[in-house]
Amino acid sequence: MNPTSDPYLNEALALPDGFHPRTRALAAQWRQKSDAPEDIIAMALNHFNQQAFFYTLTPPPLNGDTIDGFLFESGQGFCEHYAASFTVLMRAAGIPTRVVTGYQGGEVNPVDGYMVIRQRDAHAWTEVWLSGRGWVRIDPTAAVSPDRIDLGMSDIMPNAMRAPLFLAESDQLTDLWQQLRNNWDAVNNAWNRSILAYGPELQKSFLSKLGMTNPDWQKMAIALFISFSVILLLTSAALLYPRREPDRVVATYQKFCQRFAKLGLIPRYAHEGPLDFANRMTKIYPNYQSDIDHITAQYISLRYDKSQSSLDDFKQTVKRFKPK
Repeated sequence: MNPTSDPYLNEALALPDGFHPRTRALAAQWRQKSDAPEDIIAMALNHFNQQAFFYTLTPPPLNGDTIDGFLFESGQGFCEHYAASFTVLMRAAGIPTRVVTGYQGGEVNPVDGYMVIRQRDAHAWTEVWLSGRGWVRIDPTAAVSPDRIDLGMSDIMPNAMRAPLFLAESDQLTDLWQQLRNNWDAVNNAWNRSILAYGPELQKSFLSKLGMTNPDWQKMAIALFISFSVILLLTSAALLYPRREPDRVVATYQKFCQRFAKLGLIPRYAHEGPLDFANRMTKIYPNYQSDIDHITAQYISLRYDKSQSSLDDFKQTVKRFKPK
């Protein structure tokens, strides 16, 4: 198939006009040597391997045309630099190419046996379209000579990404840190699978453990609705009508207020505070002002100030108060 006859493959040949002149010129030189895509790919990989290209996670900044700058000036970069520059080289040579991003590597968590993929495992590579073979994966980063790989701390110190530096000096502490980390990762994995990813399959698995291999979903929905309604009603009742232990301070004060009600006076209003009630009663019974003020002060102290005043003294004072 001619790549230009396929719209998608044609997109995989697209390059911005006016950019990457030196990269285009290099691809043209390789094209003059051979028209075979396999040969051009080999020349590109050999270029990365034989020339002064370095793999590093801390490359210098690139200004202007970053592809030309990487290939002909800095020569230092990580997987994205190599994948992008290789893609431009291949497209300039007439080979449909695309960048693929994902993850490479990972480790098995010994706690629950699942594969742990971390952000540091992120990787970028390419795929080229070859007639008769389709899309073929090519990783240009792998072509860099091993002696020109600038390892980061996570590679120089295998446990540097697993334990703080002050722990890395001790193998025992490092192992302990790794065990704690594996356990924490296992907890996160269980949370993600059992809670965040809870769906029909997990529902069936859970119900089968309860002996419900072929549940009637309609009946279950009705049962769940009824159960939820009952729980909601019980919760609402508990909130609206909470059971409270009788407050002995309030009960004693109410007896004091009832002393006046028994004399035919207007009882204490629900909205009437203790001071307002005391003022109203002293106007009617000025001779009892001292007793009324004393009882009111005791009540306020016990009720609101949470003082150490004796409840028994308060009860005895109210008991002795008998207005006529």
